[in-house]
Amino acid sequence: MKSKIGKHNLAKFEKLYSYNDALKGGFITSYSTNVYGGNRKKRFLLLVLMLTSICLQAQVRIAGTIAAPTEDGKTEEIPLAQVVLRSIDDTTKIAFGTVTDLQGKFTFDNVPLQEFQLEISYIGYMKHQERIKVMKPENGNTITLNRSLQPDVKQLSEVTVTAKTVRSGLDKTTYLVSPEEIKSARYSKDLLEKIPDIKIDPVSQKLKSSRGALKILINGISATDADLQAIAPNKVLRVEYYDLPPARYVEYNSVVNIITKPLDDGYSGGVEIRHAFTTGFFDDNVFLSYNKGRHRFSADYSVSFRDYDDIRDIETYDYAIPEPAYSIKSSTSVRREKLSEDKFGYDQHYINLKYNVQEDNNYVFQAGFSPSVLNSHNSDNSDIQILYGNDGTEARTGWSNNKSNYFNPALNLYFWKKIAEKQSLTFDVIGNMFNTNQNIIQQEINVSNDVVTIDDRMELKNLKKSLIGEVVYEKSLAHGTFQAGDRVETYNMQSTVRNSFGNPDYTSTYFSDYLYGDYGGVLGKANYRLTMGLTYKRTRNARQDYSAWIFRPQVVVGYNIDHQNMLRLIMKQAPKEPSLSQQSDNVIFITDNIWETGNPNLRNSIERSAQLIYSFNNKYVNLNAYFNYSDISNAITSFYIPATGVFSEGSYMYQPVNQKYERSFYGLLSASVMPLGNNKLTATIGGYLQKTMIRNDVVQSYSFWDKPLQFNVRWRPNDHWNISYNGSIKSYSYNNGYIRTAESGSHYLSVRYMKKQYSFNAGILSMFAPLYYDDKTIEPSAVRHTSERKIFDNRNMVTLGITYTFSSGKKYNEQGKRIQNNDSDAGVFK
Repeated sequence: MKSKIGKHNLAKFEKLYSYNDALKGGFITSYSTNVYGGNRKKRFLLLVLMLTSICLQAQVRIAGTIAAPTEDGKTEEIPLAQVVLRSIDDTTKIAFGTVTDLQGKFTFDNVPLQEFQLEISYIGYMKHQERIKVMKPENGNTITLNRSLQPDVKQLSEVTVTAKTVRSGLDKTTYLVSPEEIKSARYSKDLLEKIPDIKIDPVSQKLKSSRGALKILINGISATDADLQAIAPNKVLRVEYYDLPPARYVEYNSVVNIITKPLDDGYSGGVEIRHAFTTGFFDDNVFLSYNKGRHRFSADYSVSFRDYDDIRDIETYDYAIPEPAYSIKSSTSVRREKLSEDKFGYDQHYINLKYNVQEDNNYVFQAGFSPSVLNSHNSDNSDIQILYGNDGTEARTGWSNNKSNYFNPALNLYFWKKIAEKQSLTFDVIGNMFNTNQNIIQQEINVSNDVVTIDDRMELKNLKKSLIGEVVYEKSLAHGTFQAGDRVETYNMQSTVRNSFGNPDYTSTYFSDYLYGDYGGVLGKANYRLTMGLTYKRTRNARQDYSAWIFRPQVVVGYNIDHQNMLRLIMKQAPKEPSLSQQSDNVIFITDNIWETGNPNLRNSIERSAQLIYSFNNKYVNLNAYFNYSDISNAITSFYIPATGVFSEGSYMYQPVNQKYERSFYGLLSASVMPLGNNKLTATIGGYLQKTMIRNDVVQSYSFWDKPLQFNVRWRPNDHWNISYNGSIKSYSYNNGYIRTAESGSHYLSVRYMKKQYSFNAGILSMFAPLYYDDKTIEPSAVRHTSERKIFDNRNMVTLGITYTFSSGKKYNEQGKRIQNNDSDAGVFK
C-alpha cells in the first residue's frame, strides 16, 4: 500500500530530519526517504519518542527556600509561607501554588518554560512579587529559587512571634497548621481544636467557644460547620482567632477565620453519619461545593434527631399565701412536690445554598439562601403531692404535652468592591423570617375524687420579619488601618396567644442604627485600636414607645513584652437589649398560683467593663489568662414577685425586671499543653473563677461564686488514630434569678480511625452517670423553686459514625467577605 505523502512533502520531511549532528546522539541518528520499507513502524515509534523527549525537556522542577532576616543579622527559614506562580496572561489564575514546609522549603514539579508572576506572602512580612522567566538549566532539570522576605514594620508591631506556628496579635491569635496536624484531621474543623478557647462539643459535634457566642468565617466569608467539613485539611493555610472582635463583629464574643490555600477548581464534598443504637440519636449531614474559575457553588444539608424516653425529674415549689386569699385551706404555706417521667425529642434541619463570584483584588459578590426547620416535643407523666402547712396533703396525677415548631428562611446578599488603592466598600443585606407555632397542654387530677384541678391550654403563633443592612468603608494608612460603618436593623413581630387569659394579640416593632468608626495603629512597642460607636434604638409595642441613644466606645492597647509574652488592656461600654419574649406581655401558666410573663417596660442595660489579658506561647504551651471587671446598669434578671392586677391575691409572677446593678469580676484560664512539642499528645484545660453581685428591689443584694472547669486530652499515636477524652467538674452558675448547672460532670471518650478518604468513629457519652441538670432559685426568693433532671438515655451511650470526603480539580484563589449579620431570636417561650 502506497503512502499518501507526496514527493514534494517528502523532500521537506527529509530536509527537516536528515541531520545527525544536531540530535547529538538522540533517538534518531539519520532519516531515509525510504518510508515504504519494512522498518517504517519502528522509525515512526522512534520519532514519537523523540518528540516526547523534547516535550519532557521543556518542563523543569523549581525548588527553593523562603527565609527572612532576624534582629541579630542572621536569617531564619519561614514555615508555611504561601508561594504562588500566576499566569502572565491572566494574573487571576494560579498556575502553581504551595506552602513551605517547617524548614521553609518548597517545590514545583513539571513547570513549563515560560514567564510567570511569582508571589510570596506570610503574616508579618511584606508581600513579595516579581516577574520570572523559567528557562532550561545548563545542568540537570532543577532550578533553585531562594527568596528572602522583608519585615512589614506595621504588621510586625501588631504581632509578637511566639513560636513558629503561633502569632499573637492585638485582637487575634494566628495559628499556622503543621503537616502532622493535617494528616490526623478529617476536615478543616478538626484543626480548630488546637485553639485553647475552642472545642468540638461531644454531643452536638458543633464548634463552641468558652468565651460565648462564636462566629465562623472562611477567608472572611460567613460559614457553617458543614462549610468547614467541605474543605480538606491540606487546603488550610492558617487559622485566625479573634478573642477581641473588631467593631463589625460587635454581637459576637469571639470569631474564628480559616484562611485557605488556593482552593480546587472542581468539586469537593462528603457525607457524615453518626448514630446511637440504644436510643433515638443521630447527626447526619451531606456537603458539596463546585468551583469553576471565579465562580463557586456550595450546598449542604444537616439533620439532628433526638428521641429520649428515659428522663427523671424531681421538682418542688415552696411559697406562702395569706390566709384570706386561700379559701380551701387555712394554711399560709404551700409545698408542691412533683416526680415525673419525661419524654423529649426534636428534629432539626438546616439547608445552606450559596453562590460566590469574584475577581481577585477587584470585587466579590455572594448570595446565600438558608432555610431551617425545627420540630420539638416534650411530655411527662407525674405524681404530685401538695402539702398545705399542717392542714394535710393533696395527691394528684398529672400529664403535660409541649409541641413547638418554627420555619426560618433567610436570604443574604453581599458585595465587596475595591474602589481605590488600599480602599474598599462593603455592602451586606440579610432578610429573615420566623414562623413559629407552640402548643402546650397541662392537666392535673385529684386522686381522691377524680376532679380536674388544673386544665391549662395555650396556643402561641409568632410571625417575625426582620431586615439587617450594613455598609463598611475600609482604608489602609501608612501607620494603621481605618474602618467606618453603619448597620441598620429592623423587625416587626405579630404574636397571638390563645389561653385561659383570653385571646390577646401582641405587636412589637424594633429599629436600631449602629454607627461606628475603628482605627488601629502602632506606638513604639505598643499597638492600639480605638472604636467609637453610637447606637440609636427604638422599641414600640402596645404598652410603650421607648427610644435611646447609646454611646459605645472601646479602647484596646497591646504591649509585646518579648517573643513569647504579651499583655492587652481593653475598656469598653456596650448595650444589652431584652429579647422578644422578655418584652412580651403574654402570660403563660406554670403551676398553682404561679405564672410567667414578660415586661414591656424593660429598658436596655449598659455594660461597662475593663479586661486585662496575658498571653504566653511556645512549642509546649499556648496560654491565655483573662482578668475582667464589669458593671451592668439596668441589668435584666427574672424573679418571682407578687402578682398584681387581674391575678388573684397571693399569686406570683416570674417576670424580668431591671435591677439597680449587676457587678462581676472573674479570672479565666485557657491553655493547651503539648509535652512532646508536637500534636501527638495535647492536654487542654479551661476554667474560671467568677463572683457575681446583684442589687434590686426584689432580693435586695446577693452574691455568688462560679467555678466551672473543663478539660480534654487528645492522643494521636500516628496519622490514622485519634483518641480523645473530654471531662468536666460539676459547678453552678448564676443565671436569671437561679443557680444552675448544665450537663454537670459529663465525660466523653471517642476513638477515630482514618484511612484515605474514610474516617470511622466510635464514642461513649455520659460515662459513669447520666447527664444531670440542677436548678434552684437564689435566696431570698418569694417562691423557692428547685428542679433536678437526669437523662438516663445518654448514660454510657455508644455512638458509631463514618465520614467520607472527596475532591477533584485544579486550583484557584478565593477572597473573603468582610461583614456578616444574622438574626436568631424567634420569640418563642422556652
